[in-house]
Amino acid sequence: DSMTPMAALFLPMIDAEASGVMYTLDPLDACRGECLVINAVSGLGTRLVDGSAIPDVFLVSRQDPGHFWAKRRAPLHNRTEDDHLRGSPASSLCIDDSAASTLARWGLQLEKLTGTPQDVEWAGDKEGNLYILQSRPVQRAKTLFSEIEPQEDTEFGPPPVSPSAVLLEMGTAAGAGIASGQIHRLSDPLKLEDVPPGCILLTPGIPPSLVPLVYKVGAVLAEQGSKASHFASVAREFGLPLIVGLGNVSESITDGMAVTVDAYRGVVYEGDVPELLAWKEKQQEKPPSPFQTRLAPLLKIISPLNLTDPESTDFHPAKCFSCHDLVRYAHEKGTEEMFSLVDSKGRGLRRAKTLESDIPIVMQILDLGDGLQQGAAAKKSVTPADICSFPFQAVWDGLTDREISWAEGLLHLDWERFDQVSGGIFSLKSSSLLASYALVTPDYAHLLLRFGYHFAVVDTLCGERPDENYIQFRFKGGGGTAEKKAWRLIMLEDVLRHFSFQVDMEDDMLEAKTTRLDRTSSQLRLRLLGYLLGRTPLLDMALQSKPDALEMAEQFKQKWQEGNDKDRT
Repeated sequence: DSMTPMAALFLPMIDAEASGVMYTLDPLDACRGECLVINAVSGLGTRLVDGSAIPDVFLVSRQDPGHFWAKRRAPLHNRTEDDHLRGSPASSLCIDDSAASTLARWGLQLEKLTGTPQDVEWAGDKEGNLYILQSRPVQRAKTLFSEIEPQEDTEFGPPPVSPSAVLLEMGTAAGAGIASGQIHRLSDPLKLEDVPPGCILLTPGIPPSLVPLVYKVGAVLAEQGSKASHFASVAREFGLPLIVGLGNVSESITDGMAVTVDAYRGVVYEGDVPELLAWKEKQQEKPPSPFQTRLAPLLKIISPLNLTDPESTDFHPAKCFSCHDLVRYAHEKGTEEMFSLVDSKGRGLRRAKTLESDIPIVMQILDLGDGLQQGAAAKKSVTPADICSFPFQAVWDGLTDREISWAEGLLHLDWERFDQVSGGIFSLKSSSLLASYALVTPDYAHLLLRFGYHFAVVDTLCGERPDENYIQFRFKGGGGTAEKKAWRLIMLEDVLRHFSFQVDMEDDMLEAKTTRLDRTSSQLRLRLLGYLLGRTPLLDMALQSKPDALEMAEQFKQKWQEGNDKDRT
């Protein structure tokens, strides 16, 4: 329990000319243990790891790092704007032979030091210096599968098949396995819930966001990507057949087509291939991977959830027996504290300020720290100009858009709660019980907005670091019929998906989120949310049909698309 001094670690940042991943042994053993595999892309390695790029590939001899088994240049369409700016010729590779040989020698040294084949991340700067960024044991295909029957022509993989049914054979095997099923083309990466179980997923790239599908689909075919990507590593870990780098296959593969995937050789066949499916059936049941074996004892203290009922007397720190319990307890108590700010007696709002504005919203403002201008702390009420919260101001800009007409004399607060507790005896505007509220700091805002019989929650962090930024939105309720409330949600869903929100709907509630946007992109979407909230009160009464809702969505998208185009530029 003694205090421990905090360390400060300084790391140099590398201005990368090229980056990549090297395997001192091919994870799929395509070289029969004879070569190292170096994957390289220009600039930072993000495009390689997130599966959006096809790399240059070097196969380097393990016996002689100066000898190359093969070199493959990435397709021309895969080159970035940076390549053109640097004047890189279309025929050139990201790194030269000397750099590839140096990396290969380093890889063999790392393998000798660690005693096991290595998965090495590397980068080269603009001065020609090479750096090792990370090295870890490589996950090889032979460690993921049970022993299989030896074949005359190969010691790993299924027997050869007649080429007559070959549909595609230009891909790179990135996760070994055999699978058959119907093609499902992923047209919207935000609609993973629409992917049918057991399908053969055809996707433009393999971003990490596809990882939740590893248990759901039979195999993945990717037009871009490489076996050095994060998704490919996960696919190998869980035995998911994966072929990458297929290029544009829209003409040869269509939705619903039945195919068989041989992700040992990187080949796709039309229809079922009995020989491959029979070979697959003969394999012994796959044992747990080394990762799963190592993780099993840890899961016993990570996963079990014992604190299931927050109202129970057992919901107590002493009853936390797992990490899951600790997270659940902290989350419930944190949520409880937040909502105590607006409990039935409004006790948590003693420090709150009433917002005075030109629109008929009753709102309390609670400053969590530096969210108000100097001098506003002594005031009982504040104006929007007193609030120095970037995300709050963005939402407020949308709410006060000049296209929004606020009905005079119609005060927006919690009408349902008002119906329950009052007979019109107290002042509506002075009641924190019925008000909307906002918790603010310069970069953070949590808004609960009450509009009659529906409410919305906006929770957002919008700072200078895009990796930390997020917007979470919830919209629920209404006074109209169930059908009309559904039309309103359909309109909201259509607009939000257009602006890159991930949306879920259930009954009369819509939830949407987006993450990792810069301030400019976040501001646009927060203004959009404010605008939508200003346009939606009583809309569940006014809409006449689903086509009406979709037509309104088109109008909203057209209005905000200009801002989105500027954002992208």
